[in-house]
Amino acid sequence: MEAVRRADSAGGRVALAGAAIFVLAAAVCSADYRASYEKGIKAIDNTRWDGAIEALRAAIAEKSNEGDRVLIYGMRFKSYLPYYYRGLAYFSTGNCPAALLAWAESERQGAIQKTSEYATLRSLQERCRSQGAEAKKAPGPAQGLLVIDALPWGLIARVEDSAHRNWVEGEKVYTPHAVALPAGKYSVLLQNEDSSKKRIRLFVEVRPGNTATCVGRFQPVDPKAYLGVRQ
Repeated sequence: MEAVRRADSAGGRVALAGAAIFVLAAAVCSADYRASYEKGIKAIDNTRWDGAIEALRAAIAEKSNEGDRVLIYGMRFKSYLPYYYRGLAYFSTGNCPAALLAWAESERQGAIQKTSEYATLRSLQERCRSQGAEAKKAPGPAQGLLVIDALPWGLIARVEDSAHRNWVEGEKVYTPHAVALPAGKYSVLLQNEDSSKKRIRLFVEVRPGNTATCVGRFQPVDPKAYLGVRQ
């Protein structure tokens, strides 16, 4: 009986330790997304659009669901709308296709409809769509636009044409991303930056004067598996 009691006690301590680790990890993740979101909002306040896009990408990776209230600084609270504000940053850099994708995800989740930001989103959507309609009227070379996205986000490792030429060489390129390409068939390799083993390959055809879209979906991380907690 003494051995049984010791085993039960040891098992209880292991379970408590596992629970404590899980709670601590959850708290760290929560703090991280708030810090990233605050950094993104401050970058927007200072019109540092590239910095805002990167910070909001990090916030989305840490917490993709919109709707919370987040303390930015002082007594300033804002709704947690990383997709909306990332779209705003993309719009400010002239990247309407990426902005429209970000706003579409914000609308799909539904939290933004209850905020004052929704009127701005709708107005900017119309401006982007009008610009796209005007661009289609203008004659141009045999090119099309490829818009690449991933949920919750991804790193674009390669965009290859039929001759295996890569069209995204250079600095790291994150989703969503729009690139003008000659008409043809392409393969897109998306990578989860946290693990090089998590990759998605997509195939898409770009047609002259049209916009093609491809979206990859990464599976969410299981917190128990990530922390090594056994069932």
